[in-house]
Formats: sequence, structure tokens, C-alpha cells
Amino acid sequence: MKVLLIQDVKSLGQAGDTKEVSGGYARNFLIPQKMAILATSANIKNAEIKKSKIRHDEEKKKKDLLLLAEKLNHTSITIKRQTGENEKLFGSVTNIDIAEALQGENIPINKKAVLLKEPIKTLGVFDTSISLASDIKAQIKVWVVKE
Repeated sequence: MKVLLIQDVKSLGQAGDTKEVSGGYARNFLIPQKMAILATSANIKNAEIKKSKIRHDEEKKKKDLLLLAEKLNHTSITIKRQTGENEKLFGSVTNIDIAEALQGENIPINKKAVLLKEPIKTLGVFDTSISLASDIKAQIKVWVVKE
């Protein structure tokens, strides 16, 4: 019996694949668990339309992220902090502070996307990475200055 997988099935294939399986496996497990549907021409056509729409949406999202990365590569932010002796900061500048400063510049960035090895504790200019996706990263300059 030919079925069209709706979900990824570990031992069988990924969503959108058409597979030949035994009738009992399809009727008793895959179809009742909503993991697959019968592979009729209409169902296959609908699945292809959904796949192309998903692919198009992913390409658009990636294009938008690349534009944002380009914008971020030309961005620098200034964070003012109070200092004590030897130009050391009271407290530190963390990924949360950097994300908030970027949001002040109308660039919505999640605090988890800011990649800091450790918090910044001195004045100066620091290069910081922003991870927009697994394969898209941007670099910004963070200026930490005296208040």
C-alpha cells in the first residue's frame, strides 16, 4: 500500500515522502496515528504544494536574515557605565545589555543570539558576534564608555 508521510517516521522516512508499506502497518499504525495518509494523486499534489510553500518561506526568511546580518555588520552600539578605579566597571555588560541596546536601535535581537564568551568588565571597544541562524552570523562593535 502506498502512503504519503505527514510526519517524520524514524524507520521509514521524512514528511512528504511517498513510501510502499504493508497494508496492516498503514491501516493499524501509520494512518490512525496521523503519521501518514493514502498516497492518492490529490494528496500527493497537495503535499507538493505545501512543500514548495514551505521552501519558499524558508528562502524568504533566510534572505531577510542575510539582510539583517549585513545591517548588523555595519552597526556599532554605545553602552554607558559607571566606573571605579583603573577604569573597571561597576557590574558588567552582558548579552542582555547588548540585546537591549540593539532593540533601542530598532533591531530586534534575542538575548540568546548575542554570543559573549564572558561579560565585559572594562571600558573599550569589543567585537561581538550575533547568531541569527545556525549558518548566519554577524559582527557588531560594542563601545563601553564612562557615564
